[in-house]
Amino acid sequence: RGEFNQFLDHPVLEGAWMTKHDGTFYLQYSACGTSYTNYALGCYTGQHPLGPFTYQQRNPILISHSGLVNGCAHHSVVEGPGNTLWCVYTTLVGVRAGCERRIGMDPVGFDENGEMFIAGPTETPQFAPGVVADPARGNAAGLLPLTVHQPATASSWIEGREPVYAVDNYIRTWWEAAATDADPWLQIDLEAEFEVSAARTIFADMGLDYSADVMPGPYQYRIEGSNDAQRWTVLCDQSANTEDRHITYDTWAPEVVRYVRLTILAIPPGMRPSVWEFTVFGKPDA
Repeated sequence: RGEFNQFLDHPVLEGAWMTKHDGTFYLQYSACGTSYTNYALGCYTGQHPLGPFTYQQRNPILISHSGLVNGCAHHSVVEGPGNTLWCVYTTLVGVRAGCERRIGMDPVGFDENGEMFIAGPTETPQFAPGVVADPARGNAAGLLPLTVHQPATASSWIEGREPVYAVDNYIRTWWEAAATDADPWLQIDLEAEFEVSAARTIFADMGLDYSADVMPGPYQYRIEGSNDAQRWTVLCDQSANTEDRHITYDTWAPEVVRYVRLTILAIPPGMRPSVWEFTVFGKPDA
């Protein structure tokens, strides 16, 4: 247990899952603690569901210490279309509580030695199950994250929650608008013109407090694009959204822009305008 496996007297071994593939039983498990970024999946193989089992050479089968998605474990493996397998796992947030998690999903594959692997964790748009025949060998939609570490500004912010934190590709920092900001917006300069067609917005839910009846709810917002930061075109209009979607993924017909802007129009009552990460995806303008 521990970020560097330093607590030798309290090992954490949990979340067992068994998968049978081509006559082999794959016994998967999670270690070394759900509140750490090194939480990962390991795998043993055997020829009988009760063992004996051998630790496969390809281990861990899913791990990430950094980036937007980390601490990836405590999972299940489920069947998808076309006899594909998918790993559904939890990922670490750890802001409000050490075990605060979200959900990820990536395809499962088997290498030339018959050892299990998970093609992830992924952080860019992927095709849904059933689109690609063998998603474990490549399932990316071919869109680049164009806003990561790009120049960011906003209508306002509070100290320590500057707009740069909405584009740092890290889940434990966020941009938060000032309490007096009646029209909060976040603007990113892509520094060149790109063909953009999708965005992922992770709202930070700052102010969430179940004990005080501050509950999750729908966000209403608008995403716009521009080439001069003066004249704006609406790319995505969620001004009438009524769905509770803490993590949103929006798509639209490709538009060539240099600047993108997220305007928050309405938030759940009692919360504060805040965004963990705003990522716009696209391709170089050919």
